[in-house]
Amino acid sequence: MRRTIVVFSVLAALLLALTTAYAVENSTWGRIKATFSESDLGGRLSMDRSQGYRTEELNFIPLTLSHTGNDARVAKPRGRKKGRNARTDATTYVEELITKKDGGQLKLDYEAKDHAGNTACKVQIDLKIEAGALKKDSMISISLLEAGMFMTNVDVVFGQHGIRFRKPAYLVIDAQYLDLSGIEDPDEVGFYSYNQKEDLWYEIPTEELKVELADPSNQKLLVKAWLDHFSRYALGRSRR
Repeated sequence: MRRTIVVFSVLAALLLALTTAYAVENSTWGRIKATFSESDLGGRLSMDRSQGYRTEELNFIPLTLSHTGNDARVAKPRGRKKGRNARTDATTYVEELITKKDGGQLKLDYEAKDHAGNTACKVQIDLKIEAGALKKDSMISISLLEAGMFMTNVDVVFGQHGIRFRKPAYLVIDAQYLDLSGIEDPDEVGFYSYNQKEDLWYEIPTEELKVELADPSNQKLLVKAWLDHFSRYALGRSRR
C-alpha cells in the first residue's frame, strides 16, 4: 500500500512538472527563450561592456546633449509632462503602477501638429511587463525627451531607472514623420542604452529594427526589443 502511494505521488509530481513546463514554453517568456536559444538568454540581452561609445561617436544621428543622464527630473517628474516644442498638448510622459503579481502594459502616444492641424511627428511607445518580472510593485514611467515637430531621433527614458527584470520586458517603438536625413544607410542604425555612471552608450540586440527613408516627408522607424533593465535608450550608428 505504501509503495502504491509513493508511485502515485511521483507520477503526480511528474505530471505537474510537465504541465508547468508546457505553460512556460507557451507563454511570452517561452517565446523569448526560443528566440535566444542559440546562447544563454542573459548573455544575449546584456550589453557588451567592452564596446561602449561616447555620445559624440554616435552623432550622425543627433542626440540631445542637454540630457546626458537619467536624473529624477527626467525619470520621475510629478504628474504628466507636456512637450514644450509641440504645437499640441501631446503627452511626453506617462506613468503607471505595475504590480509584481500581474505585470502590465504602459503606452505613450505622442503626436505633434503644425498650424494647419497636420501631423508633423508621431511616436508610439508600447512597453509590456510580464507577471513576475518585477521584484516588487513599482511605479513605471516612460519619458520622451526633446519631443517636437521635427524629431531626428527617438530618445526615451524608462523609470524607475535601474530596475532589472526577472523576465525581460518587451518594447515596441513605432514612429512616423521623423527627420532621418542624417542617415545614409538604414542598415547602419543601432539601438543603444545609456550608462550614466560611465557616460557611455552600449548597443543592445533588437528583435526588429526597421528604418524607412523612401518618403522624405514621412520617414519611419520601428524598433522591437527585449529589455532586461530600465535606462535611457536612443538610436546611433550600429557597430555590430
